[in-house]
Amino acid sequence: MTRDVMKARLSRERCGDSLRRDAGRCATIARTVEQWSGDHIAALVATAVVAPLLVVGVRRRGDAWAVPVGRGLAVVILGGFV
Repeated sequence: MTRDVMKARLSRERCGDSLRRDAGRCATIARTVEQWSGDHIAALVATAVVAPLLVVGVRRRGDAWAVPVGRGLAVVILGGFV
């Protein structure tokens, strides 16, 4: 096997079916966040704070509260991809 073939094969294995920009790097749709960066820690803290609040809200207020909050959360998640 030539070196270029091996490099392409390794790149395919690493990237799966995603597009490759060049050998060893995968194309991504969104900006990546480095692990343990400020943005990453902020996302972890937000998740740790909001998740229990959502559970408590649903248990106290029921479906009348859960449906609009769930839709709002869906909009926030979709907004993260835009």
